[in-house]
Amino acid sequence: MTEERNARGSETSHRPDTEETASFKKGRNDDDLDLVDLGIAVLRRWRLILVVFLVVMALGIIKTILAVPRYSYSTVIEMSSWVNEEGRSISIEGAASATAKLTNAYIPHATRQVARSKGFPARHLRVTVTTETKGRRVRTITLTGKGPLAKESAYNQIETLAANELIRDSKDYIGRLRKALQSSLEQAEANMAVIKGSLKTGGRISRRGNGRSTLGISSDSLLILQMQAQQQQLNQLRERIDSLRLTRMVTPPIRSVIPAGLPRSIRLFLTLVAALFVSLLAAAFANYVAAIRRRISRGGP
Repeated sequence: MTEERNARGSETSHRPDTEETASFKKGRNDDDLDLVDLGIAVLRRWRLILVVFLVVMALGIIKTILAVPRYSYSTVIEMSSWVNEEGRSISIEGAASATAKLTNAYIPHATRQVARSKGFPARHLRVTVTTETKGRRVRTITLTGKGPLAKESAYNQIETLAANELIRDSKDYIGRLRKALQSSLEQAEANMAVIKGSLKTGGRISRRGNGRSTLGISSDSLLILQMQAQQQQLNQLRERIDSLRLTRMVTPPIRSVIPAGLPRSIRLFLTLVAALFVSLLAAAFANYVAAIRRRISRGGP
C-alpha cells in the first residue's frame, strides 16, 4: 500500500501542466519580463529623457526667475463692542453682517474707484476678508490683497476706503445706540428721583402711623428695595454706555516682508521633480508608439 501511494504521488508530481497552469506561469513570467523590458527600453532612450529633462528644467527656471514677486497687503480692523447684561464684552455687529457689507458693497465700490484712477483692470485687484472670533465676539477683520509692488498703492487705497466705510457705518449705528441708552439712563434717573422723594414722604408717614403694607413690610423697606434695584439698573446702563467701542483700524495697510507663495528654492525643487517625471513619461510614450508601429508592420493584432 505504501509503495502504491508513493507511486501515485510521483506520478502526480510528474504530471504535465494543464493549459491553465501553463498560461498562469507564462503570464506571471511575462509580467516580470515586461516590467524589466519596459525599464530597459526606457533607459535606452536616455537621449530623449535628457533632452526633455533639460527643456522642462530650462522652462521652469526661466519662469521662476522672471516671475514677478507677489506680496500681501493687509489691514486689520477691530470691530465695535460693548458689555452685555451679563457683564461680558460682545460684538455689536456679527461677523456675517460685517463680512457681507465688505464683500458685497464696500470692497467692490472701492475697487472700481481705485481701478479707474490707477488704470488697472478691476478684476486684477482682489481683496479677501477673514475674521477672527473669540466666543460671541468678532475681535478683528483682516482685509488682504496680493499683487506685485506696482499695485501696492492701489491695494492700500482699496483697503483704506473699505475700512473707512465700515467704520463710518459703525459710528452711525453706535451713535443711535448711545442715544437710546442715554434716554434709558435719563428715565432711570428720573425714576430714582421719584423713589427717593417717596422714601422721604414715607419716612414722615411711618412716624405718624405704623408705616406698614398689607404684607407686613414697612413702606420704607419697599422703597429701599426699589431704590437698590433702580441703582443696579443705573449702574448697568452707565457701564454699557462707557463700554461702547467704535470700529477702528488697528493697523493701516502694510506690505509683507517676504513675497507671498512658495519660496524660490521650493519652486525649483518642484520643477526638478516635474522635469524628471515628464522626461520618463515621454520615454515610455515613445516606446509605446514604437511597439504599436512594430505590431502594425507585422500585421498582427
